[in-house]
Amino acid sequence: MGVFCTMAEAQQKGDPVADPSAAVTVGNARFTVLTPQMIRMEWSADGKFEDHASLVFIHRKLPVPKFTRGKEHGWETIKTEKLLLKYKPSKAEFTAQNLSVTFDLNGKQVVWTPGMKDTGNLLGTTRTLDGVEGATSLEPGLVSRDGWVLVDDSERPLFDNSDWPWVMPRPDGKRQDWYFFGYGHDYKQALGDYTKVAGKIPLPPRFAFGTWWSRYWSYTDQEFEELVRGFRTHEIPLDVLVIDMDWHLSDPFVKRGEKDQAGERPGWTGYTWNIVSGSSGVFEVGARAGIEDDGESASSVGRTTARGGVCGDGEGDGNRSGDEEVCAVRHH
Repeated sequence: MGVFCTMAEAQQKGDPVADPSAAVTVGNARFTVLTPQMIRMEWSADGKFEDHASLVFIHRKLPVPKFTRGKEHGWETIKTEKLLLKYKPSKAEFTAQNLSVTFDLNGKQVVWTPGMKDTGNLLGTTRTLDGVEGATSLEPGLVSRDGWVLVDDSERPLFDNSDWPWVMPRPDGKRQDWYFFGYGHDYKQALGDYTKVAGKIPLPPRFAFGTWWSRYWSYTDQEFEELVRGFRTHEIPLDVLVIDMDWHLSDPFVKRGEKDQAGERPGWTGYTWNIVSGSSGVFEVGARAGIEDDGESASSVGRTTARGGVCGDGEGDGNRSGDEEVCAVRHH
């Protein structure tokens, strides 16, 4: 539902830099105690750690929980009211041989180490239902019957520090950026504390729960007008009308192996810019937009008037039959 929020609303305002007194640095590792049951665990080959907000974790400056730091037979220890973290300083990344977290689960002691399988995870969501018929697998969630969840944030993009935060890649080099949730079966507390570091989850607007129309189809503007007219004629409510990916052109660029401005292969996103010809309001999509491959002039291929709905030779109905005809919707 994030599509209904502006970037600023979705990110919200947070401080990604944790209170220095909440952090413990040991060689190539840094541990940040965020709550009594949540610890951020970082390791980097170059000993440099990340303070930018990530795509998920945007606020780390929380009240510092009570914890103690100690040493035990060559192991560094961090003890909160709920967790006991033990780390054996090493230049190697986190493994079951140098890191563990111990906590109580219904009167029994549980010792977590890297690589353990979270067999009791209660699962979360799935990115898309495209192509799904019947049951489908879900991604891991934030709560588990095992009493712990590990969120691996190592590969997620970061936000820069500009006034309008922009996505930036992670620095080069080997590094781990993990968040350990040791909440036992207190699922409500786990989800509540998650919103402290990841931001409040916006309530979708009421219209999002209404009637949607979404079809993977290369509509013309006239077809869309007819579609909406049909809803009105039959007095059927329509709250959201989705224009799927075919409102812009990408197939010809993909076919030729071209890259977009970000150096990526064009896909289902981006923009298509049409060339305005004269004062008649005719849009020409063709040679200058990189469409045809047969040397024909742009004026004879993929022409559409400002009213839309006229494509190719004027008798087709969009690019439904493949790449031979190209249609653009009305531009305002």
